[in-house]
Amino acid sequence: MKPRILVVSSGREELDDFRRLLEEESGCEILRVPDGRSALREARRKRPLAVILEEELLDMPGRELVRALLPIHAFIHTAVMSGLSAEAFHRAFEGLGVMDQLPPLPRAADARRFLERLRTLSSLTEGAVPPPRTAAPR
Repeated sequence: MKPRILVVSSGREELDDFRRLLEEESGCEILRVPDGRSALREARRKRPLAVILEEELLDMPGRELVRALLPIHAFIHTAVMSGLSAEAFHRAFEGLGVMDQLPPLPRAADARRFLERLRTLSSLTEGAVPPPRTAAPR
């Protein structure tokens, strides 16, 4: 079974390229849900390796979702798409074990940085993310 990454976003099409790159470069199954309640349901059912979420979700603040994920899977890796300054982000999410702050509209470089951190952290816990795929010669 492939590791899973859950993306919690209200359906912004701007994230399609980001999600596609995550899938192509990680070999993980990328799941998308629109809100916090759906994310909690999927986290219980599918036990994703990581969750990437918006700072403000349709039905709850992102901080509340991160807090609710911890009892489900204490070693779940989380990243939050947020425009807060680094200092404000740290204050907002301090003590919740968030591994990364991504920009509100993450791009290819952000996906690669996230996956590199995830590979490092997941090798220390239970689920490993495969190494980056190399492009086939043309």
